[in-house]
Amino acid sequence: MNITKIRKYIKIIEDTKKKYVSVSFLSQKSGIKEEIIKEDLLPLIPLINFDLEINLKEYLNVLKEEEEKINESRTVKRRVLKNNEAKEYDSIIDFIYKNACVEGGVLDLGYTFTAKDLKILSKLIKEEKEKLNK
Repeated sequence: MNITKIRKYIKIIEDTKKKYVSVSFLSQKSGIKEEIIKEDLLPLIPLINFDLEINLKEYLNVLKEEEEKINESRTVKRRVLKNNEAKEYDSIIDFIYKNACVEGGVLDLGYTFTAKDLKILSKLIKEEKEKLNK
């Protein structure tokens, strides 16, 4: 199940002052169809398909536990720039010439830099600053 949907459901249930929160109320507040909410919550609340008037406030702890379980299993991957990726370019100009220019050295105005390109550029800029300070 999607962590953002769980968080959305939890926030809506917690923020409401009503003692009774139904699937239809959750659907109205979240903008997600009732069928989709039922599909999402079915593994956590098996009775949701049989009981049309189930109170979701009673199952708030179950949703929070699922959110914690998903958070523990999630790992955020960082993209680390290797030194050899930036070392294949002599300078900033060399990087731009090899990547953002078409044949003949004309600058390609349609070229868009990726996150990797920007990391390489920042590393090359740092090296240029060190050369200037020496």
